Amino acid sequence: LVERGLAQVAGVTPSDASHALGRLDAWDAEASVKALKLLGRRRTGAGEMLAPDPDKMAQIIIDQLTEQTSLALLETVFAEENPAFDGSPDVLARHVLLQRGLKHHRGLLKIDAALNLPVIGLGASAAAYYPAVGKVLGAEMILPEHAGVANAIGAVVGRVTMRESGTVTSPAEGKFRVHLVSGPQDFSDQNSALALLRSACSSNAKALFTLLAVPKIFQTRTVPWRCWNRRCAARPKLTPRQPAQLIFKSPHKETSAQPGWKIAKYLLRQS
Repeated sequence: LVERGLAQVAGVTPSDASHALGRLDAWDAEASVKALKLLGRRRTGAGEMLAPDPDKMAQIIIDQLTEQTSLALLETVFAEENPAFDGSPDVLARHVLLQRGLKHHRGLLKIDAALNLPVIGLGASAAAYYPAVGKVLGAEMILPEHAGVANAIGAVVGRVTMRESGTVTSPAEGKFRVHLVSGPQDFSDQNSALALLRSACSSNAKALFTLLAVPKIFQTRTVPWRCWNRRCAARPKLTPRQPAQLIFKSPHKETSAQPGWKIAKYLLRQS
């Protein structure tokens, strides 16, 4: 169902946790709470629920996000530090002395540590996450006025991807049926059927690119057929009731297929 675009995979995200805690108000907070309730029902190795309360589950997620973001920043700093410290950045970022210093250890030893440069937070939810990260690292946290649309701008000026798919089946011996939006068309040979499907998918994909005002589109090219049982390298022929899928995509990425499906991929790339 996912491969055919009839269903989407969804899961709990830190944004859901922020909505449940009242830190964000961009979409349906009630749906986020329901998702957190379901996630909290999962069992630990001891057989206990992760968190019976959705707010507690949300706080666990936010705390984990804060820790992982802080470690990612520390690893980056250690990788760029000059002169470099002995040891790998991931080990140094988790070193007990550094972690105690970030918490301003006071005992027989006084240990202080902090990030010595400001951090700029970008993204729609940056204001909900990064202040806590700045507090952990003892760093100034800068949240630009329009930080929420920074990622969107990057997506607009970046590479555009369109995906079009269609199906060719063989309902009877010597008959190949192309399933188009306008209706099915039958052919007596496989190549003609695939050629029509390729043309239809290419036209649809190019039309979408045109609507987005993409300045340049690479020419389409064919990726060879693959036999998914891994026993043959030659291009297989369709047999009755055995579907073929045609996929247009940019940029080129391998896509998975269910075993037994014969898949031809065609690529449409944009500069």
